[in-house]
Amino acid sequence: MARNKNALRKHFIQAYVAGTEVPGGEWLELAKYISNIGDDTSEEVDTEAYYDGDGTPEQSVTSVAGAYTPEGYYDPKDPAQALIAGLKYKTGDDRKIWHKVISADGLVEHLGKATVTSIVAGAGEANAFEAFSCNIKFDQIPEETKLLAAPTGLEASEIKATSVELEWDEVSTADSYNVYQNGYKVKSPTINEAEITGLTADTYYTFHVTAVKAGKESARSNAITVTTSAD
Repeated sequence: MARNKNALRKHFIQAYVAGTEVPGGEWLELAKYISNIGDDTSEEVDTEAYYDGDGTPEQSVTSVAGAYTPEGYYDPKDPAQALIAGLKYKTGDDRKIWHKVISADGLVEHLGKATVTSIVAGAGEANAFEAFSCNIKFDQIPEETKLLAAPTGLEASEIKATSVELEWDEVSTADSYNVYQNGYKVKSPTINEAEITGLTADTYYTFHVTAVKAGKESARSNAITVTTSAD
């Protein structure tokens, strides 16, 4: 049985706009300087014994509240941490965000509106780095979506001063792909190749791609690094 590192499980957040039913903004990954993410999911259970049994009480789960507690060091310049830090003195709907969790194998997504509590954005001993932590609790059972497998075999060729050609193995059921340069999406081709232009000579770049179907992204491909040629 395959085992996966916890770091492969991805948590993304974005601001919630009161009254909206689906997220529409930019997803921010909650990862930088985060060293631990605990699972604080809670359940409510009814216990009852019935005459059609032997009298042993049976348990029935009546509700599940998924929750996570990221912990680490506070970086006010990190967009995800800054979003959460900005909620510290908010109440009501202003404490809500959208939360998306992608399983470590990249094949399952859970998405839903959530409430942020217990926000710590800068605290600790004088000689320590500022601490960051919070609790992110889904308001109801999140929507589950099966995702495409991540693209594989990403390679670079035709590396020039201001451009590079990327190619990867086709994902047969994908509608399109997203190409990321240094973490930012730069192209969305419908075939498994892309020419990236507008680069700077003799400069180091990192690329990865995702597959997209019905608006849902797969996990990331392998990342590759490229140094453009000198002029």
